[in-house]
Amino acid sequence: MKRPIYENFNNLEDFYQIFFEGNPAIILLINPKTGQIVDANRSACSFYNYTREEILDKNISKINALSDEEIFKEMKKAELEERSYFNFVHKLGDGSIREVQVYSNPLDIKGEKLLYSVIFDITEENIIKQQEEKYRTLFENTGTATFVVQSDTTIAMANREAERLTGYSKAEIEGKMKFTELIAYKEELEEMLAYHYQRKLNKEDVSNKYEFHLMDKYENIKNVLCQTEIISKTNQSIVSLADITEEKSLKKRLESNELKEEFFSNISHDLKSPLNLILSSVQVLNMYCKNNLAKNNIKKINSYTHMIKQNSYRLLKLVNDLVDLTKIDSNSYNIKLENHNIVEVISLIAQSTKGYIENQDRLFNFNRRTEHKMIACDPFSIERVILNLISNAIKFTNKDDQISVTIDSKDNEVLISVKDTGIGMNETEQKRIFNRFEQVEEGILSGRNILGSGVGLSLIKSLVDLHQGRIEVKSEYGKGSEFIIYIPDRRVKQDNNSYANYDNIGVIEKLNVEFADIYSHPTLE
Repeated sequence: MKRPIYENFNNLEDFYQIFFEGNPAIILLINPKTGQIVDANRSACSFYNYTREEILDKNISKINALSDEEIFKEMKKAELEERSYFNFVHKLGDGSIREVQVYSNPLDIKGEKLLYSVIFDITEENIIKQQEEKYRTLFENTGTATFVVQSDTTIAMANREAERLTGYSKAEIEGKMKFTELIAYKEELEEMLAYHYQRKLNKEDVSNKYEFHLMDKYENIKNVLCQTEIISKTNQSIVSLADITEEKSLKKRLESNELKEEFFSNISHDLKSPLNLILSSVQVLNMYCKNNLAKNNIKKINSYTHMIKQNSYRLLKLVNDLVDLTKIDSNSYNIKLENHNIVEVISLIAQSTKGYIENQDRLFNFNRRTEHKMIACDPFSIERVILNLISNAIKFTNKDDQISVTIDSKDNEVLISVKDTGIGMNETEQKRIFNRFEQVEEGILSGRNILGSGVGLSLIKSLVDLHQGRIEVKSEYGKGSEFIIYIPDRRVKQDNNSYANYDNIGVIEKLNVEFADIYSHPTLE
């Protein structure tokens, strides 16, 4: 048999003082048979906005919004201990309505069974919960991948679109992943961190939108547009991501098509111009021959034959570049890597061009900062790269400007530099010069007898890439440019375990071809 709770105390006064009257919780004692409120503590009087006398004069039906039948049905459950937890709506003395949770258990006092009911006001909690549910519904149905991100970049929340975009489930994301883990490239991560720092310093002047590359769970790279909004008075931000991969791809294709159209327009001109000059020169020579005028026009004939040769070189260079680019694009370009003394290779190429450069009224300087370095390379591809860069240097320099070729070794790489003191480039030009089909602005070429198809530097970059190297440009407008090639310091196995030799036999003919678009020079013999 259960002992009444009060029997554990010395007297009922102890019970009231400890568990009832002095309790900060809202407590009512209710007769489950009649619904009459038998007692109420101070907290209850304050909450319901009644004096003790007023509240003790009330039946619970005057407070609970349920019907009498429903109230007695619920009290019966509490009396029989079938249930102790209830959600009700209570009416206060001032007429206001509050949502409450009630924990009600039977209590024996002097043989009378009462309900000991502890009431908690959950009105505000429910309002917040309803708002959270509303915002969660909006959050889930935005149609955009959306995250709530904490200041340390931990993802607190992610919606269904975020799951679709990243490939990760909410269980894998929320509270476990950092937003920075989704960023594909280290340099973009550094840029993003710098961006957020600047945005915190000056929110009004820094855009809340930027682009980066996202890597999903399956290592697919996606281009996304990111928009961030700081949640006021919190350490969190709302981050929305829109997948713009297809849009970017379409834009790139459209831009590429425009460049190709421009390129083929230029190519048609570059093909027609030398062909017209060749054909017209041949027609004049035929006329001299038919009319026996050759003996008296030796100088003119030499001039026309020079023009034929020069424009044939121009056509040959153009065709070579196009054929090699096509082979590289189809992975059929054969690069023959052998172990060569790269210092000797570059030295021979530099010596071959020295006389030509000086004949163009440019100063030439070759610097070797290492005497011997064996690396795996294709010397004829390297030769083509260096000749192309020197040709560019001649194009964009003036009389008495200096062109320097330097070779050095540093940090497991060989560095080859072609530097000039010419007209230089602005930042916009530097970003686009290695792009396929693009040329420098016409204004830069103005007044210079030079031609170009827009494939030269793109081809050069591809040849360097085939060596697993890289090429970069440093330039300042009006002060000159420097192209630096980095080739890894590595070797390949060779059957006879010996080192290959490189000679520059035939380099004069290659110079005629590579320098053909600087068409003001005399033929090289």
